[in-house]
Amino acid sequence: MIVIAVIAIAIIGVGAYFAFAQQNPDPEPTGITIVDGSGATITLDEPLTSCTIVSTNPAMAMKILGLTDKVDNIIFYTENKSQQYYEAGFTKIDMSSDKPSAKTMSNIEYLQQKGVKYIIEPVSSNTLSAAAEAACANANITTIKLDCFGETMLEDMEKMATLFGNTNEIKKAYSAYKELRNKVIQPVVSQKTVDSDLFLFYFLGLGAFYNETGELSKTVEKIYGKNATRLIEGLNPTSPTTKAPETEGIFASLTVINEETPIKLLLLRGSAGDQAEQLFSKWNSKSIHVYKFDYIDGSDSNVFAIESDLLSGPMDYIAYAAIGKIVGMDLDFTVSDLVDEYKQLYGFGPNTETYIWEFQFDENGDLAEVMPSSID
Repeated sequence: MIVIAVIAIAIIGVGAYFAFAQQNPDPEPTGITIVDGSGATITLDEPLTSCTIVSTNPAMAMKILGLTDKVDNIIFYTENKSQQYYEAGFTKIDMSSDKPSAKTMSNIEYLQQKGVKYIIEPVSSNTLSAAAEAACANANITTIKLDCFGETMLEDMEKMATLFGNTNEIKKAYSAYKELRNKVIQPVVSQKTVDSDLFLFYFLGLGAFYNETGELSKTVEKIYGKNATRLIEGLNPTSPTTKAPETEGIFASLTVINEETPIKLLLLRGSAGDQAEQLFSKWNSKSIHVYKFDYIDGSDSNVFAIESDLLSGPMDYIAYAAIGKIVGMDLDFTVSDLVDEYKQLYGFGPNTETYIWEFQFDENGDLAEVMPSSID
Protein backbone atom coordinates (compact mmCIF):
# COMPACT_ATOMS: atom_id res chain seq x y z
CA MET A 1 0.00 0.00 0.00
CA ILE A 2 2.79 2.41 0.82
CA VAL A 3 4.60 1.92 -2.49
CA ILE A 4 1.37 2.58 -4.39
CA ALA A 5 0.73 5.69 -2.35
CA VAL A 6 4.25 6.98 -2.89
CA ILE A 7 4.04 6.49 -6.66
CA ALA A 8 0.67 8.23 -6.80
CA ILE A 9 1.94 11.14 -4.76
CA ALA A 10 5.04 11.38 -6.93
CA ILE A 11 2.99 11.54 -10.14
CA ILE A 12 0.70 14.20 -8.74
CA GLY A 13 3.68 16.05 -7.30
CA VAL A 14 5.51 16.23 -10.63
CA GLY A 15 2.52 17.86 -12.31
CA ALA A 16 2.03 20.24 -9.44
CA TYR A 17 5.71 21.14 -9.47
CA PHE A 18 5.75 22.15 -13.15
CA ALA A 19 2.64 24.27 -12.66
CA PHE A 20 4.20 25.85 -9.59
CA ALA A 21 7.52 26.47 -11.36
CA GLN A 22 5.84 28.24 -14.28
CA GLN A 23 4.05 30.62 -11.93
CA ASN A 24 7.01 31.05 -9.58
CA PRO A 25 10.30 31.29 -11.46
CA ASP A 26 13.46 30.89 -9.42
CA PRO A 27 14.52 34.20 -7.85
CA GLU A 28 17.59 35.97 -9.11
CA PRO A 29 20.56 35.00 -6.92
CA THR A 30 21.75 37.58 -4.42
CA GLY A 31 24.21 37.59 -1.52
CA ILE A 32 23.68 34.77 0.98
CA THR A 33 24.22 34.81 4.74
CA ILE A 34 23.50 32.08 7.28
CA VAL A 35 24.56 31.36 10.84
CA ASP A 36 25.72 27.76 10.96
CA GLY A 37 25.33 25.30 13.82
CA SER A 38 28.50 26.48 15.54
CA GLY A 39 27.31 30.09 15.57
CA ALA A 40 29.66 31.17 12.78
CA THR A 41 28.32 33.59 10.18
CA ILE A 42 28.76 32.27 6.64
CA THR A 43 28.52 34.85 3.85
CA LEU A 44 28.55 33.99 0.15
CA ASP A 45 28.36 36.25 -2.88
CA GLU A 46 26.29 33.66 -4.73
CA PRO A 47 24.83 30.18 -4.15
CA LEU A 48 27.17 27.25 -3.82
CA THR A 49 27.57 25.06 -6.87
CA SER A 50 29.75 22.40 -5.27
CA CYS A 51 31.02 21.22 -1.89
CA THR A 52 32.72 18.41 -0.03
CA ILE A 53 30.71 16.68 2.69
CA VAL A 54 32.14 15.24 5.90
CA SER A 55 30.12 12.39 7.46
CA THR A 56 26.84 10.83 6.40
CA ASN A 57 24.10 12.99 7.93
CA PRO A 58 24.78 16.12 5.84
CA ALA A 59 25.18 13.88 2.78
CA MET A 60 21.76 12.29 3.33
CA ALA A 61 20.25 15.76 3.76
CA MET A 62 21.74 16.76 0.40
CA LYS A 63 20.15 13.64 -1.13
CA ILE A 64 16.73 14.57 0.26
CA LEU A 65 17.02 18.09 -1.15
CA GLY A 66 17.95 16.76 -4.58
CA LEU A 67 21.49 18.16 -4.43
CA THR A 68 23.64 15.07 -5.03
CA ASP A 69 25.05 16.69 -8.18
CA LYS A 70 26.49 19.49 -6.02
CA VAL A 71 28.58 17.07 -3.93
CA ASP A 72 32.11 16.66 -5.28
CA ASN A 73 33.23 14.30 -2.53
CA ILE A 74 32.24 12.70 0.78
CA ILE A 75 34.79 12.22 3.56
CA PHE A 76 33.40 9.48 5.80
CA TYR A 77 34.25 9.56 9.49
CA THR A 78 35.48 5.95 9.65
CA GLU A 79 34.11 3.31 7.25
CA ASN A 80 34.46 4.13 3.55
CA LYS A 81 30.92 3.89 2.14
CA SER A 82 31.72 5.41 -1.25
CA GLN A 83 30.17 2.57 -3.27
CA GLN A 84 26.85 2.81 -1.42
CA TYR A 85 26.68 6.57 -1.85
CA TYR A 86 27.75 6.43 -5.49
CA GLU A 87 24.87 4.06 -6.17
CA ALA A 88 22.56 6.47 -4.31
CA GLY A 89 23.36 9.25 -6.79
CA PHE A 90 26.59 10.84 -5.54
CA THR A 91 28.35 10.12 -8.84
CA LYS A 92 31.10 12.76 -8.55
CA ILE A 93 32.72 11.46 -5.38
CA ASP A 94 36.19 9.94 -5.11
CA MET A 95 35.78 6.16 -5.19
CA SER A 96 39.35 5.25 -4.24
CA SER A 97 39.68 2.72 -1.44
CA ASP A 98 42.56 4.62 0.18
CA LYS A 99 40.60 7.85 0.58
CA PRO A 100 41.35 9.22 4.08
CA SER A 101 38.68 9.20 6.77
CA ALA A 102 37.79 12.26 8.82
CA LYS A 103 38.86 10.46 12.00
CA THR A 104 42.39 9.75 10.75
CA MET A 105 43.01 12.82 8.58
CA SER A 106 46.06 14.45 10.15
CA ASN A 107 46.58 17.10 7.47
CA ILE A 108 44.59 18.61 4.62
CA GLU A 109 46.90 17.70 1.76
CA TYR A 110 44.21 15.45 0.30
CA LEU A 111 41.63 18.27 0.42
CA GLN A 112 44.04 20.69 -1.23
CA GLN A 113 44.85 18.19 -3.97
CA LYS A 114 41.13 17.90 -4.69
CA GLY A 115 40.75 21.68 -4.87
CA VAL A 116 38.19 21.80 -2.06
CA LYS A 117 36.75 25.27 -1.37
CA TYR A 118 33.72 24.53 0.82
CA ILE A 119 33.17 21.78 3.38
CA ILE A 120 29.86 20.96 5.07
CA GLU A 121 30.23 18.88 8.23
CA PRO A 122 28.48 18.27 11.58
CA VAL A 123 29.04 20.65 14.48
CA SER A 124 30.98 18.50 16.94
CA SER A 125 30.51 14.78 16.25
CA ASN A 126 32.14 12.84 13.37
CA THR A 127 33.96 15.93 12.12
CA LEU A 128 37.44 16.78 10.98
CA SER A 129 39.92 17.25 13.80
CA ALA A 130 40.42 20.71 15.28
CA ALA A 131 43.88 20.80 13.69
CA ALA A 132 42.48 19.94 10.26
CA GLU A 133 39.77 22.57 10.60
CA ALA A 134 42.36 25.19 11.55
CA ALA A 135 44.46 24.19 8.54
CA CYS A 136 41.38 24.56 6.33
CA ALA A 137 40.85 28.09 7.61
CA ASN A 138 44.48 28.97 6.87
CA ALA A 139 44.10 27.53 3.37
CA ASN A 140 40.93 29.57 2.69
CA ILE A 141 38.74 26.47 2.73
CA THR A 142 35.40 27.44 4.27
CA THR A 143 33.97 24.98 6.79
CA ILE A 144 30.19 25.14 7.32
CA LYS A 145 28.78 23.23 10.29
CA LEU A 146 25.30 21.69 10.02
CA ASP A 147 24.40 18.62 12.10
CA CYS A 148 21.33 17.59 10.07
CA PHE A 149 19.76 15.53 12.86
CA GLY A 150 17.74 15.94 16.02
CA GLU A 151 16.14 19.19 17.10
CA THR A 152 17.94 21.22 14.42
CA MET A 153 17.16 18.84 11.53
CA LEU A 154 14.70 21.08 9.70
CA GLU A 155 16.56 24.28 10.58
CA ASP A 156 19.81 22.84 9.22
CA MET A 157 18.10 21.72 6.02
CA GLU A 158 16.65 25.21 5.56
CA LYS A 159 20.15 26.66 5.90
CA MET A 160 21.50 24.08 3.46
CA ALA A 161 18.76 25.01 1.00
CA THR A 162 19.69 28.68 1.36
CA LEU A 163 23.36 27.94 0.66
CA PHE A 164 22.43 26.35 -2.65
CA GLY A 165 20.04 29.08 -3.78
CA ASN A 166 16.75 27.74 -2.38
CA THR A 167 15.30 27.20 -5.84
CA ASN A 168 11.71 26.14 -6.30
CA GLU A 169 12.86 22.56 -6.80
CA ILE A 170 14.76 22.65 -3.49
CA LYS A 171 11.78 24.24 -1.72
CA LYS A 172 9.49 21.51 -2.99
CA ALA A 173 11.87 18.75 -1.86
CA TYR A 174 12.24 20.34 1.58
CA SER A 175 8.47 20.74 2.01
CA ALA A 176 7.89 17.08 1.11
CA TYR A 177 10.42 15.91 3.71
CA LYS A 178 9.06 18.28 6.36
CA GLU A 179 5.57 16.89 5.82
CA LEU A 180 6.90 13.31 5.98
CA ARG A 181 8.63 14.08 9.26
CA ASN A 182 5.79 15.97 10.92
CA LYS A 183 3.15 13.35 10.11
CA VAL A 184 5.05 10.98 12.43
CA ILE A 185 6.38 13.25 15.16
CA GLN A 186 3.23 15.26 15.86
CA PRO A 187 0.86 12.36 16.65
CA VAL A 188 3.52 10.75 18.85
CA VAL A 189 4.42 13.76 21.01
CA SER A 190 0.74 14.72 21.30
CA GLN A 191 0.10 11.47 23.21
CA LYS A 192 2.66 12.00 25.98
CA THR A 193 0.91 11.69 29.33
CA VAL A 194 3.55 10.29 31.73
CA ASP A 195 6.10 12.77 33.07
CA SER A 196 7.12 11.14 36.35
CA ASP A 197 8.34 7.73 35.12
CA LEU A 198 12.10 7.33 34.78
CA PHE A 199 14.03 5.87 31.85
CA LEU A 200 17.65 5.38 30.82
CA PHE A 201 19.16 5.40 27.33
CA TYR A 202 22.43 3.49 27.05
CA PHE A 203 24.89 3.47 24.14
CA LEU A 204 26.28 -0.07 24.04
CA GLY A 205 29.15 0.89 21.75
CA LEU A 206 30.50 3.53 24.12
CA GLY A 207 29.35 1.95 27.36
CA ALA A 208 27.78 5.28 28.26
CA PHE A 209 24.40 6.77 29.18
CA TYR A 210 22.84 9.59 27.21
CA ASN A 211 22.13 12.45 29.62
CA GLU A 212 19.61 15.26 29.23
CA THR A 213 21.88 17.20 26.84
CA GLY A 214 21.87 14.35 24.31
CA GLU A 215 19.53 14.52 21.32
CA LEU A 216 18.23 11.00 21.98
CA SER A 217 17.37 11.83 25.58
CA LYS A 218 15.55 14.95 24.41
CA THR A 219 13.59 12.84 21.93
CA VAL A 220 12.47 10.33 24.56
CA GLU A 221 11.49 13.07 27.02
CA LYS A 222 9.10 14.46 24.41
CA ILE A 223 7.40 11.05 24.38
CA TYR A 224 7.79 9.46 27.81
CA GLY A 225 8.95 10.34 31.33
CA LYS A 226 12.31 11.84 32.15
CA ASN A 227 15.90 10.68 32.08
CA ALA A 228 16.97 9.21 35.42
CA THR A 229 20.41 10.80 35.01
CA ARG A 230 18.73 14.16 35.70
CA LEU A 231 18.44 13.07 39.34
CA ILE A 232 22.17 12.44 39.78
CA GLU A 233 23.37 15.17 42.10
CA GLY A 234 26.26 17.22 40.74
CA LEU A 235 26.39 15.51 37.33
CA ASN A 236 26.25 18.82 35.38
CA PRO A 237 26.85 17.16 31.98
CA THR A 238 29.03 18.96 29.46
CA SER A 239 28.70 16.32 26.73
CA PRO A 240 25.73 14.23 25.53
CA THR A 241 26.99 11.01 27.13
CA THR A 242 28.54 9.96 30.44
CA LYS A 243 31.81 8.67 29.07
CA ALA A 244 32.89 6.51 32.04
CA PRO A 245 29.86 5.66 34.19
CA GLU A 246 31.79 3.04 36.16
CA THR A 247 34.52 5.40 37.36
CA GLU A 248 32.29 8.46 37.69
CA GLY A 249 29.98 6.73 40.16
CA ILE A 250 27.01 6.91 37.79
CA PHE A 251 25.87 3.35 38.47
CA ALA A 252 26.10 3.85 42.23
CA SER A 253 23.95 6.98 41.99
CA LEU A 254 21.42 5.25 39.73
CA THR A 255 21.17 2.37 42.22
CA VAL A 256 20.06 4.81 44.93
CA ILE A 257 17.67 6.55 42.53
CA ASN A 258 16.10 3.23 41.47
CA GLU A 259 15.46 2.31 45.11
CA GLU A 260 13.58 5.57 45.66
CA THR A 261 11.87 5.88 42.26
CA PRO A 262 11.92 2.76 40.06
CA ILE A 263 13.54 3.16 36.66
CA LYS A 264 10.93 1.51 34.45
CA LEU A 265 12.43 1.62 30.94
CA LEU A 266 15.85 1.04 29.40
CA LEU A 267 16.47 1.90 25.77
CA LEU A 268 19.64 0.72 24.06
CA ARG A 269 21.60 1.82 21.03
CA GLY A 270 23.96 -0.63 19.37
CA SER A 271 25.64 -0.28 15.99
CA ALA A 272 23.94 -0.14 12.61
CA GLY A 273 22.81 -3.59 11.53
CA ASP A 274 23.39 -5.29 14.90
CA GLN A 275 21.62 -8.64 15.19
CA ALA A 276 20.62 -10.62 18.29
CA GLU A 277 24.05 -12.23 18.71
CA GLN A 278 25.91 -8.90 18.62
CA LEU A 279 23.47 -7.24 21.02
CA PHE A 280 23.64 -10.18 23.43
CA SER A 281 27.44 -10.06 23.44
CA LYS A 282 27.62 -6.28 23.84
CA TRP A 283 25.20 -6.34 26.77
CA ASN A 284 27.24 -8.91 28.67
CA SER A 285 30.50 -7.07 27.94
CA LYS A 286 29.34 -3.82 29.58
CA SER A 287 28.97 -2.97 33.26
CA ILE A 288 25.26 -2.26 32.80
CA HIS A 289 24.52 -6.01 32.80
CA VAL A 290 25.51 -6.19 36.48
CA TYR A 291 22.82 -3.78 37.68
CA LYS A 292 19.31 -5.20 38.11
CA PHE A 293 17.18 -2.06 38.03
CA ASP A 294 13.37 -2.24 37.91
CA TYR A 295 13.25 -2.39 34.11
CA ILE A 296 14.48 -6.00 34.45
CA ASP A 297 11.59 -8.34 35.28
CA GLY A 298 12.15 -11.68 33.57
CA SER A 299 10.13 -12.07 30.40
CA ASP A 300 8.18 -8.91 31.26
CA SER A 301 11.28 -6.70 31.21
CA ASN A 302 11.22 -3.27 29.58
CA VAL A 303 14.58 -3.31 27.82
CA PHE A 304 14.63 -2.57 24.09
CA ALA A 305 17.31 -1.88 21.49
CA ILE A 306 16.39 0.35 18.55
CA GLU A 307 18.20 0.01 15.22
CA SER A 308 20.97 2.62 15.24
CA ASP A 309 20.19 3.94 11.75
CA LEU A 310 16.82 5.16 13.03
CA LEU A 311 18.38 7.17 15.86
CA SER A 312 20.34 9.78 13.92
CA GLY A 313 20.20 11.75 10.71
CA PRO A 314 17.18 12.32 8.48
CA MET A 315 15.61 8.99 9.52
CA ASP A 316 15.48 9.95 13.20
CA TYR A 317 11.80 10.86 12.99
CA ILE A 318 11.11 7.12 12.71
CA ALA A 319 12.65 6.71 16.18
CA TYR A 320 9.68 8.69 17.51
CA ALA A 321 7.40 5.96 16.17
CA ALA A 322 9.60 3.20 17.61
CA ILE A 323 9.69 4.79 21.07
CA GLY A 324 5.97 5.56 20.93
CA LYS A 325 5.24 1.91 20.13
CA ILE A 326 7.52 0.72 22.94
CA VAL A 327 5.69 2.81 25.56
CA GLY A 328 2.30 1.58 24.33
CA MET A 329 1.00 4.35 22.09
CA ASP A 330 -1.72 3.59 19.56
CA LEU A 331 -0.39 4.89 16.24
CA ASP A 332 -1.74 4.68 12.70
CA PHE A 333 1.59 3.59 11.24
CA THR A 334 4.21 0.91 11.81
CA VAL A 335 7.96 1.33 12.02
CA SER A 336 8.44 -1.12 9.15
CA ASP A 337 6.10 0.81 6.88
CA LEU A 338 7.85 4.09 7.69
CA VAL A 339 11.25 2.59 6.88
CA ASP A 340 9.94 1.18 3.60
CA GLU A 341 8.49 4.57 2.70
CA TYR A 342 11.77 6.34 3.41
CA LYS A 343 13.73 3.80 1.33
CA GLN A 344 11.30 4.22 -1.55
CA LEU A 345 11.66 8.00 -1.50
CA TYR A 346 15.35 8.47 -0.77
CA GLY A 347 17.15 5.20 -1.39
CA PHE A 348 18.81 4.84 1.99
CA GLY A 349 17.83 2.63 4.90
CA PRO A 350 18.98 0.08 7.47
CA ASN A 351 20.56 -3.16 6.28
CA THR A 352 18.32 -5.18 8.57
CA GLU A 353 14.71 -6.27 8.74
CA THR A 354 14.44 -5.87 12.52
CA TYR A 355 14.16 -2.35 13.93
CA ILE A 356 13.22 -3.06 17.57
CA TRP A 357 14.87 -5.80 19.65
CA GLU A 358 13.44 -7.05 22.93
CA PHE A 359 15.63 -8.28 25.81
CA GLN A 360 14.33 -11.03 28.09
CA PHE A 361 15.91 -12.05 31.39
CA ASP A 362 15.87 -15.08 33.68
CA GLU A 363 14.79 -15.18 37.33
CA ASN A 364 18.26 -14.01 38.40
CA GLY A 365 18.11 -10.94 36.20
CA ASP A 366 20.65 -12.28 33.72
CA LEU A 367 20.06 -11.86 30.01
CA ALA A 368 18.40 -14.97 28.61
CA GLU A 369 17.48 -13.96 25.06
CA VAL A 370 17.48 -11.09 22.57
CA MET A 371 14.65 -11.43 20.10
CA PRO A 372 12.88 -9.36 17.44
CA SER A 373 10.14 -7.44 19.19
CA SER A 374 6.52 -7.99 18.24
CA ILE A 375 6.11 -4.23 18.67
CA ASP A 376 5.83 -2.55 15.27
